[in-house]
Amino acid sequence: MEELKVFKIDLNTLPPETAFYTDIQSDFKKAKLTLEEEICNFKNAVSLLINDLKTKQEKPFNKLEVTQFVNNTNELEKALKDFNIVISKNNERAASFGKEKKPQLKS
Repeated sequence: MEELKVFKIDLNTLPPETAFYTDIQSDFKKAKLTLEEEICNFKNAVSLLINDLKTKQEKPFNKLEVTQFVNNTNELEKALKDFNIVISKNNERAASFGKEKKPQLKS
Protein backbone atom coordinates (compact mmCIF):
# COMPACT_ATOMS: atom_id res chain seq x y z
CA MET A 1 0.00 0.00 0.00
CA GLU A 2 2.84 2.37 0.76
CA GLU A 3 4.06 1.95 -2.82
CA LEU A 4 0.76 3.34 -4.12
CA LYS A 5 1.05 6.48 -2.01
CA VAL A 6 4.01 7.68 -4.06
CA PHE A 7 1.64 8.05 -7.00
CA LYS A 8 -0.26 10.80 -5.24
CA ILE A 9 0.61 14.15 -6.80
CA ASP A 10 0.76 17.45 -4.90
CA LEU A 11 -1.03 20.21 -6.83
CA ASN A 12 0.68 22.89 -4.72
CA THR A 13 3.88 22.42 -6.70
CA LEU A 14 2.42 23.87 -9.92
CA PRO A 15 3.66 27.37 -10.79
CA PRO A 16 1.33 30.35 -10.29
CA GLU A 17 -0.34 32.10 -13.22
CA THR A 18 1.66 35.26 -12.52
CA ALA A 19 4.88 33.42 -13.44
CA PHE A 20 3.81 33.57 -17.10
CA TYR A 21 3.69 36.33 -19.69
CA THR A 22 0.23 37.87 -19.82
CA ASP A 23 -0.50 36.69 -23.37
CA ILE A 24 0.38 33.11 -22.36
CA GLN A 25 -1.67 33.13 -19.16
CA SER A 26 -4.93 32.04 -20.83
CA ASP A 27 -3.17 28.99 -22.33
CA PHE A 28 -1.65 28.34 -18.92
CA LYS A 29 -5.04 28.52 -17.18
CA LYS A 30 -6.59 26.03 -19.60
CA ALA A 31 -3.66 23.63 -19.45
CA LYS A 32 -3.45 23.88 -15.66
CA LEU A 33 -7.18 23.26 -15.22
CA THR A 34 -7.06 20.17 -17.43
CA LEU A 35 -3.94 18.90 -15.67
CA GLU A 36 -5.50 19.46 -12.23
CA GLU A 37 -8.64 17.57 -13.27
CA GLU A 38 -6.66 14.61 -14.56
CA ILE A 39 -4.42 14.59 -11.49
CA CYS A 40 -7.52 14.66 -9.29
CA ASN A 41 -9.05 11.76 -11.23
CA PHE A 42 -5.82 9.79 -10.88
CA LYS A 43 -5.52 10.57 -7.16
CA ASN A 44 -9.10 9.43 -6.59
CA ALA A 45 -8.49 6.18 -8.44
CA VAL A 46 -5.35 5.48 -6.41
CA SER A 47 -7.16 6.34 -3.16
CA LEU A 48 -9.92 3.87 -4.00
CA LEU A 49 -7.35 1.15 -4.66
CA ILE A 50 -5.62 1.91 -1.37
CA ASN A 51 -8.96 1.68 0.47
CA ASP A 52 -9.71 -1.67 -1.21
CA LEU A 53 -6.32 -3.00 -0.13
CA LYS A 54 -6.84 -1.79 3.43
CA THR A 55 -10.24 -3.46 3.54
CA LYS A 56 -8.80 -6.73 2.26
CA GLN A 57 -5.94 -6.50 4.74
CA GLU A 58 -8.40 -6.02 7.62
CA LYS A 59 -10.73 -8.80 6.43
CA PRO A 60 -8.58 -11.20 4.42
CA PHE A 61 -11.15 -14.00 4.32
CA ASN A 62 -14.11 -11.90 3.19
CA LYS A 63 -14.93 -11.60 -0.47
CA LEU A 64 -14.04 -8.12 -1.65
CA GLU A 65 -15.90 -6.20 -4.30
CA VAL A 66 -13.00 -4.44 -5.93
CA THR A 67 -13.64 -0.89 -7.07
CA GLN A 68 -13.49 -0.55 -10.84
CA PHE A 69 -10.21 1.14 -11.72
CA VAL A 70 -10.54 3.93 -14.26
CA ASN A 71 -7.22 4.22 -16.02
CA ASN A 72 -6.74 7.83 -17.11
CA THR A 73 -2.99 7.65 -17.64
CA ASN A 74 -3.29 8.55 -21.34
CA GLU A 75 -5.35 11.63 -20.51
CA LEU A 76 -2.97 12.53 -17.68
CA GLU A 77 0.07 12.19 -19.95
CA LYS A 78 -1.56 14.38 -22.62
CA ALA A 79 -2.52 17.02 -20.03
CA LEU A 80 1.04 17.01 -18.67
CA LYS A 81 2.49 17.28 -22.18
CA ASP A 82 0.20 20.23 -23.00
CA PHE A 83 1.09 21.89 -19.70
CA ASN A 84 4.81 21.46 -20.39
CA ILE A 85 4.37 22.97 -23.86
CA VAL A 86 2.97 26.14 -22.26
CA ILE A 87 5.87 26.22 -19.80
CA SER A 88 8.38 25.77 -22.65
CA LYS A 89 6.72 28.55 -24.63
CA ASN A 90 7.06 30.88 -21.64
CA ASN A 91 10.67 29.80 -21.00
CA GLU A 92 11.63 30.37 -24.64
CA ARG A 93 10.15 33.87 -24.49
CA ALA A 94 12.06 34.62 -21.30
CA ALA A 95 15.32 33.35 -22.82
CA SER A 96 14.86 35.37 -26.00
CA PHE A 97 14.02 38.46 -23.94
CA GLY A 98 17.54 38.43 -22.52
CA LYS A 99 19.05 38.09 -26.00
CA GLU A 100 16.93 40.92 -27.40
CA LYS A 101 17.75 43.19 -24.48
CA LYS A 102 21.57 42.91 -24.76
CA PRO A 103 21.95 44.51 -28.23
CA GLN A 104 19.69 47.39 -27.19
CA LEU A 105 21.85 48.10 -24.14
CA LYS A 106 24.94 48.58 -26.36
CA SER A 107 23.29 51.40 -28.34
